[in-house]
Amino acid sequence: MKTMQRLFPLLVLTSVFACSSVEVEYAYGKASFSGFGSKFAWVEKTEEGNSEVPADILAFIHDTIERGLVDKHYAKAGAAADADFLVSYRVSKKFAIAATTNNDLTHYEEGALDVFVVAPKTSELMWHGTAHAAMDKSLTPSERHERLREGVAKMLKNFPDEGTQAKR
Repeated sequence: MKTMQRLFPLLVLTSVFACSSVEVEYAYGKASFSGFGSKFAWVEKTEEGNSEVPADILAFIHDTIERGLVDKHYAKAGAAADADFLVSYRVSKKFAIAATTNNDLTHYEEGALDVFVVAPKTSELMWHGTAHAAMDKSLTPSERHERLREGVAKMLKNFPDEGTQAKR
């Protein structure tokens, strides 16, 4: 039973983007800027929102977001003090209800990944992206990882490339 309790968050949260459709949303924050700059750093880790997620899954998410930013030509700063913006994320799940074509209600679990970009000196929000989807526990771990990579890529597609003016 204890093993199942340990595996449950892994099964649930690694299938965050396991259904066929990942929806993404994004918004620019109130922080004023002419662009995002070229260097990012991570906000110091907090356990808020991610406490039930196994460390290896958090590391995978962290690395996937970081690779996505590097692919957009941003560089990781050596220290937060040298960064033009800071990055943080949160993984969550919720129970959702959807109506079918027969007006029946279907209950399902939905996983979400929120990425936050904040100004380093003021901690004001600059950008916030969310990717969410119904969870499918029947996928293998490698299929789940691939869906997570796809969800992060789809979300970061809306994040401006380094050197471009941010659109509001």
